[in-house]
Amino acid sequence: MKDLAGILFFLVFILTGCSETTSIYGELTKIEENIFFVECSDAVRENGDYSTDVGYLCIVQITENTTLRNQSRENLSVEDFREGNTIQVTLKEPKTMEPSEISRKVEAKQIILYE
Repeated sequence: MKDLAGILFFLVFILTGCSETTSIYGELTKIEENIFFVECSDAVRENGDYSTDVGYLCIVQITENTTLRNQSRENLSVEDFREGNTIQVTLKEPKTMEPSEISRKVEAKQIILYE
């Protein structure tokens, strides 16, 4: 019984230690062809005691399967987005955000423009 309690504690610790991010809410800082750079420092800091002095950008890949909308759920195109906009990105797959650039490269399932 004591072993079972230890295993359960370990599993709870592991599962809650690093949470996976399913969406990012932040400023669109740069636009390139099929890529948005989005401020995602809060998502990175949720997973560790990382510096508050450092800002982190997520590199968001836009594919033909990515849905682009506004808050009224009207369909948009990439051309409707501008640097400085606030957006919410729903990720294609949950991901643990960390300071490493590779962990901050994501594919968007949906992007919502907030006005």
